[in-house]
Amino acid sequence: MNNPETNDFEVTSTPSSRTENANRALELMLAQARTLPLKARVASGLPKDEDLELIVQLASEYAFTNPSALFRKRDDANEALIAFWLATVLKKARRLSVSIAKQSFKGLDQEVLRSFAKLSLNPDNLGKIQEILMADHSVILILERAYPSLKLDGAVAVLENGFPVIGVSLRYPRYDHFWFTLMHELAHVSLHYAELNKPIIDDFDDESSVLGIEAEANRYAADMLIPRRLWDKSLVHRTHREHDLLLLAKQAEVHPAIVAGMLRRRLGNYRLFSKIVGEIDVRQLLRE
Repeated sequence: MNNPETNDFEVTSTPSSRTENANRALELMLAQARTLPLKARVASGLPKDEDLELIVQLASEYAFTNPSALFRKRDDANEALIAFWLATVLKKARRLSVSIAKQSFKGLDQEVLRSFAKLSLNPDNLGKIQEILMADHSVILILERAYPSLKLDGAVAVLENGFPVIGVSLRYPRYDHFWFTLMHELAHVSLHYAELNKPIIDDFDDESSVLGIEAEANRYAADMLIPRRLWDKSLVHRTHREHDLLLLAKQAEVHPAIVAGMLRRRLGNYRLFSKIVGEIDVRQLLRE
């Protein structure tokens, strides 16, 4: 028999249960937030006690919008932080969706994603990608800085009106990490749209990210950034020469930092091409 103290809350999708589910989740998340010492709460970016009404509002937004989400009966501060962050993303996305209300999401195929990946070649395109995704593909991208202690890179969900929402936390400032995160979430939209009634939260430092649909999204994202036929033929795997890296980047029509980042991760050697990987600070570029 399951232990009632450790089970997930049972969540149904009937309209009458939505408010109850939201209230139960809300109470849990408030309790989780209050378990953090004040010093830790301030360090994590959460408001002080007198500002917890903001947390209430955001958590309620998340819980009511996503009644299928499971909130665990345990004191997990990171889980609460994730809910607060995602609530902010969803709220901003819902506001933006009004401007494309007459559009509809029609899917993302390989041709679209491959073409989109080529925008990475010019870092100046960072300021345009949100508009391109929303206007051309009915996908809402929210760049929402994570709380300092938050362990997530991105998330993807679907609003009630059918528009996919991608949240990118800018957890790391590297150009390659930003693009892989974005393409990974777009891969989820392309491959797993029907399953996104429950948000997918991605932490690429978590080993479970290489399993199941996460592994599928990883492969798809990598192939969209650098087609496998080009990757397999490249000499850079063996030579580790910058010349070969730049040649592969040119053939794939992506920024060299993306090739360097993928190579470093696959080889498990993070000393390779450090200069190329570190030359662009996404956070700074977006502020400018």
